[in-house]
Amino acid sequence: MNGIEQEAEVEILFQEIWEDNHVELYENSLSFTPFTDMSLLDTIQYKYNRQLFMIIKFKNIYFQK
Repeated sequence: MNGIEQEAEVEILFQEIWEDNHVELYENSLSFTPFTDMSLLDTIQYKYNRQLFMIIKFKNIYFQK
């Protein structure tokens, strides 16, 4: 991760799959001061409060939850 006080940019892709197999994609980004990866995932989940498949790209490292 970047230095403690350096802001980082995260690209986020939300993929929502409907019962009829329709897929909706939502692109977003988030700027933050680095902290633990799981804290980032928890923050995003809380912020959007939706049951979505999330792929998070951070400096070519992928986290999936």
